[in-house]
Amino acid sequence: MPGQTYVVLMGPREGRVKLRFLRVEDVEAGVPKLRAEKINVSVAANTDIFDEDLIAEYDGFWIIQITADAAGYPLLKLTPADSTTTVTAALNEASNLTPNALYEFKVATRKNDAVNLRYSVAATLTVRLFLA
Repeated sequence: MPGQTYVVLMGPREGRVKLRFLRVEDVEAGVPKLRAEKINVSVAANTDIFDEDLIAEYDGFWIIQITADAAGYPLLKLTPADSTTTVTAALNEASNLTPNALYEFKVATRKNDAVNLRYSVAATLTVRLFLA
């Protein structure tokens, strides 16, 4: 596309050469990209933190940074790509986080998986979600 820089990757695959075009901004040596954040937002217990589910643009890892003013634990709401089934699972082994401490979680994702986060109790949170 005009005005964008691309990287061309070539490599053998079953005796053939495979060309792949990637945008430079998507291949910056695994540098995590901030995809969403909420700063000092009040949330009710077990409700979505982000207004809309976030979609993974490529296979990778969600990096979740969270701090809360109340002891509780984050929950990941995951809808796998091409599925209508949503799974909600506790992070941190469903153990309460220490209030006002920063935690970071890493969750593998596939392209087009949809995610959102929840918190087990009412709290004021700062949450940053990166895709790497």
